[in-house]
Amino acid sequence: MMYRLMNVRAVNILLSLLLFLTFGGLRASAAEPHFTEYQLKAAFVYNFAKFVEWPTQTFPSPDAPITIGVVCERDKEFADALEQTINNKRINGRRLAISHIRSLQDLKGCHIVFICRSEKKLPVAEVLQAVKGQSVLTVGETDTFMQSGGIINFMMEGDKVQFEIDNASAKRAGLQISSKLLALAKRRGGGT
Repeated sequence: MMYRLMNVRAVNILLSLLLFLTFGGLRASAAEPHFTEYQLKAAFVYNFAKFVEWPTQTFPSPDAPITIGVVCERDKEFADALEQTINNKRINGRRLAISHIRSLQDLKGCHIVFICRSEKKLPVAEVLQAVKGQSVLTVGETDTFMQSGGIINFMMEGDKVQFEIDNASAKRAGLQISSKLLALAKRRGGGT
């Protein structure tokens, strides 16, 4: 039990450091850093990609990018924060790319899909149905995202960004989520 507690603390410190390194230059004041909700969520999405394994056949080539689809027609804040976060970064030798999703056909080739709560044109259920059976990490931020079949859902607790993971949905998508990431989730569904 003590080892698990220390391991969780180590992972918390690591993620805090990664968030700091990602946004180290952004400060609201000289005294303390200030990040918007979407800057934090963008950093989390970037770091989620580090703790998820996709089946090898998911990528057409060894140097193909990890493509993050953003379903967020009206709210540009997340897409801008994500662009700033992933700029010139690589994960396991792969660069990261953003795809702005305007139709269900645009989901093709995405490895991660983030669906903003403000999205109205493409309903969550339709997006999730379109990627069902594919190795796509779906990330959302609504109360019903997990019940609709999403894998990771953000939730706010006061001014803190938390997340929950449905590991059973991840496994059905052929994704392997690191036990380190699972340990950080506020709630986990579908076993570890």
